[in-house]
Amino acid sequence: MPEPIRVLHFADLHIGVESYGRTDPDTGLSTRVIDFLRRLDEVAEAARQRDADLIIFAGDAFQTRTPNPTYQREFAHRILDLSAIAPVVLLVGNHDLPPAVMKASSIEIYDTLNVPNVWVAGDYDSRIIETKRGPVFVAAAPLSDTRAADGGRAHAGQDDS
Repeated sequence: MPEPIRVLHFADLHIGVESYGRTDPDTGLSTRVIDFLRRLDEVAEAARQRDADLIIFAGDAFQTRTPNPTYQREFAHRILDLSAIAPVVLLVGNHDLPPAVMKASSIEIYDTLNVPNVWVAGDYDSRIIETKRGPVFVAAAPLSDTRAADGGRAHAGQDDS
């Protein structure tokens, strides 16, 4: 019998939550943001230790739809680290959706730059992902963005949270 494929799944990082934090004098970042980034570092370490074949992030990378560029950079460093371990699937969550219909999502840049080993699943789609223990069929069903269909009424008055 072949060895089972190992999938590491995580979600809801919400990088940018600063409640109950203070400014770290060394980085200038909120200590809460640093906590979230450390948890993501722990995810990467778990992927390494458990020899993950596929890593699936189920959305909500950032607290707001228009994240701070520093938060985006720190997330990117960690996604690149994860993608060196195993293929990464990034599902678009409601906090990742763009603030307007024709704008890009906060994680779409990975597809735009064609980052190796990273698939941004921003729409209903499926594909076979090759892993070290064999192929995996992944079907993505990200949060639907209804703004185009309803003229934006579903999101009228919605804040960035």
